[in-house]
Amino acid sequence: MSRLLRVARTRLVDEALALRVVQLLCFAAGPPVLILAARALTRYGASPAELVIGLLAACAVCLLCVILGVVLPLTRR
Repeated sequence: MSRLLRVARTRLVDEALALRVVQLLCFAAGPPVLILAARALTRYGASPAELVIGLLAACAVCLLCVILGVVLPLTRR
């Protein structure tokens, strides 16, 4: 059991590298969410109210991804 715990505690990559990779993934995930949501809503044939609500929700997810990418470096300090 102690061998398993020791293997689980080993670091595969440096913390700074992992932080930077996750930050870039957050920045890269925001815009495609918005684009895919807009395409899905237009293909679905949503009513104008559903379109507005869906696009607002997609904007919120996009902004949250970007905000998470901005806030991540602050957690290291």
